[in-house]
Amino acid sequence: VLAASSSPSSSLTLVAGTVNLDTSGMAHPTTKVDFSSIINFLINLSEYSGGLLLSIDFRLSKICDGNKVHLGTWTFKRSISIGGALTPGVQIQSPIGLGLQVDFREPFNFSFCECDPCPAACCTYVVEIVSVDSFSIASASLTNVSISALAVD
Repeated sequence: VLAASSSPSSSLTLVAGTVNLDTSGMAHPTTKVDFSSIINFLINLSEYSGGLLLSIDFRLSKICDGNKVHLGTWTFKRSISIGGALTPGVQIQSPIGLGLQVDFREPFNFSFCECDPCPAACCTYVVEIVSVDSFSIASASLTNVSISALAVD
């Protein structure tokens, strides 16, 4: 679970995925890293105040010979303002004894390419969640996480 409160922001670092890449034997490798996931978040309609916000920052880094280099940051952001309609892909749940809940499921992905070869033959690429901002979100999670790296010479 990424965020379990309606606080305006939380500071954290969670590893969402890692992949190792061995480029030994390559003179000038070009590397492509692909990341994808489904972001799930739940709101309780009984606590819905007419607006919601979920913003998650994902940071891609590579670790070579123990040195960590940040390569980029991508943001997933969804907000609905007062009077906003709930979007398609929404599932409404009503467990017995609990208020009505709305479950959002949205895909998120990014790709990154670099031509800067690692100083080591093997590097680890890591995607971390570095910040989460939320308002009126009961819970959030990632599923179907996939990270891959491909190098060509």
